[in-house]
Amino acid sequence: MKTFLRRLSTVVIAGALCSLLTGCWDYRAINTRSAVTGIGFDPVPGTPDKMRITIQVPILSQSAGSSTSSSTPGTNDAFENISTEAYSVSEALRSLQTQMNRQPDIAQLRIIVFNAKLSPQMMDTAVAQLIRVPTINRLARVVTTPDNTQEVFGVKGTDTTPMGFLDQAFNMSEQGYVVSRELWQYWRDATQVGVVPVVPIVTASSTNGGNGNRLTTAGVYVYLNNQISFTLTRKQTLYVNFLTGNVKNMALDVPVQSGEAALTNVSVNRRLRCFSQGNHVVLYDRVSISGTLAKVPSATPKPIPPTDLNWLQDEVSKYLAEQLMETIQTLQQHRADVIGFGRIYLQHHPEEEAKLKAQWGEVFQHAKPQIVVQVRISSKGELI
Repeated sequence: MKTFLRRLSTVVIAGALCSLLTGCWDYRAINTRSAVTGIGFDPVPGTPDKMRITIQVPILSQSAGSSTSSSTPGTNDAFENISTEAYSVSEALRSLQTQMNRQPDIAQLRIIVFNAKLSPQMMDTAVAQLIRVPTINRLARVVTTPDNTQEVFGVKGTDTTPMGFLDQAFNMSEQGYVVSRELWQYWRDATQVGVVPVVPIVTASSTNGGNGNRLTTAGVYVYLNNQISFTLTRKQTLYVNFLTGNVKNMALDVPVQSGEAALTNVSVNRRLRCFSQGNHVVLYDRVSISGTLAKVPSATPKPIPPTDLNWLQDEVSKYLAEQLMETIQTLQQHRADVIGFGRIYLQHHPEEEAKLKAQWGEVFQHAKPQIVVQVRISSKGELI
């Protein structure tokens, strides 16, 4: 009897487990889906709670080897932009599906474009909704434009789709003048203590011939409480990247006395520290810069002696230390810690989280910056 009951229980358990093996019950064929590569958010005039949401999807029949597709720069039409007005992202996707013959798939989302005119409330709700959508790609990059997002989505002066162009542009190895921010990074910086989020600026401008447009990056917007506080220029963005160690394999010209020194293969390492010293907080950053000499300040073709190379390293160090200090002071004036000193301070003083959440901007403004710059210049393939 015991053997029978044991076998019966085994059969019942096996049957229950088999009922869970439902297979690909939610499978959808690829030809019934449209991969959304970009999504844009614009305010709706007169309706503060509603957003105009635009998506960009590739036209596979033209981009997948069709004889009707165009490979001429500036004439790429292998994408479609669809817009709707809605109070939420999920409502917008349902509305957009009624304009399409496929299911919009946001799992492959690459670029999220925010209009700079979005209110803090709309910016907050847009980011929160995107984070909550379980199928969305949280590695999608976020950018901001002072233009209408439809202008960015409609650019045809690239060899790929506008969203594909931006995705490739932010994958460049030479990242000194731009900042790449993914969706999860913006959400982290906007919700955590001790760091302020930044978003790169993208604009659509006309080409010289007037036959198309081009997309360009123009510094970053600094956000405080999901609202644009101020703008960092391309040059200031470069120095922020120096302070955060996000410079790799780029070229750099540095004014030295009456001439210019040029460096290539410039890479940066940094070590951040933030600690209390008396009644003040110290912002310490040791920036180590390495590069290859490409041009000496003078026009002489003769090799420079080691003493002159040491002098050149000192001059470059002084110049960059001044620029980095000015950048830190600009950030302090706006109480905007985009470097992340506060996050490091919090790691060593977790008991002060409530205080830092309420007062870090003021503490950062009155902190004492200490920037140490070390430059090492080498020459490959020929004598110094």
